Amino acid sequence: MLVVPVGNGVPSRLDIVDWSGHDVGTIRNPGASGVPAKFSGTAPDGASFVSTEDGIRSLTGSTLGSVTGQWMWADDSAHLCELQSVAPASPVSAQMHYVTLGKSATTLGTVEAKANGTTIVPLLGSCSASHNLLSVIFDSLSWTTEVDEYSISPFRLVRSINLSNDQVLVSTVSEDGAYMVEEVGLSPAQAGPPTGIGVSSRVVRVSDMVAVASYSGQSAVMSANDETVLTQTLPASSSGRVEVWLLGGSSPVATFAGQFTSLARRPESGDVFLAVTTGSVGDNPFDGTRTLIVQADGTVVPVTLE
Repeated sequence: MLVVPVGNGVPSRLDIVDWSGHDVGTIRNPGASGVPAKFSGTAPDGASFVSTEDGIRSLTGSTLGSVTGQWMWADDSAHLCELQSVAPASPVSAQMHYVTLGKSATTLGTVEAKANGTTIVPLLGSCSASHNLLSVIFDSLSWTTEVDEYSISPFRLVRSINLSNDQVLVSTVSEDGAYMVEEVGLSPAQAGPPTGIGVSSRVVRVSDMVAVASYSGQSAVMSANDETVLTQTLPASSSGRVEVWLLGGSSPVATFAGQFTSLARRPESGDVFLAVTTGSVGDNPFDGTRTLIVQADGTVVPVTLE
């Protein structure tokens, strides 16, 4: 299941959609103050979601917990990883928390990155309960300097990848830790955030740091099973282009005008849910003409909201 906000701005209702694209129910979205709360993302199984005002909520309206820092759903839909950064220092450090639905958050420990003379920003890269693995991406003002992988239980550093001399931005780390998606071709003026002009991306196999696929799109994300890759190109003169690839394929299996502004990955599948929009930044992209489910074989299923 998926939870889809309906209406521009702050949505007044949240529709429940199955992976066939059917609207199977609606829940009202009153926040704690009586007005709709901002929707921030559904769990992979669609059974709960995060609201900026009310925290983590079930589809029946129960409050299941809260998150305040950077957060990411774990692939089991029962946990979230939460990263609370400390003010920039040398070395940079941040607190990692593990949130279990219905229980208090657990502090796993501190993550640290080597200082390189500039401000370093730690970002959550992945969170996987099934693989007992999470990753943190450390970006300087220009490039990704380091990617660290930790086991969740016990919490310990299992791999540190030094990228300080590679001049790349890592946008995605796969849940199993097998792949990273890198943005390449950036100049220092374009870095953080990249403009997408003259930038390409590639999928790198972490075990030997070999690029196994390259794309013209500025950025890319992978499906839960590492088989489907979504890329987007955002040229300044047009609305951009979204392409759907199968990893290792020689051509995209689907192409759309616009950019994707939301994404959910079906657990253990190549299916992805996205909203492709050519609207203005800040508009809610969720409507029946622009909201799509792309299945693992490239089949595009439009989502029709009641």
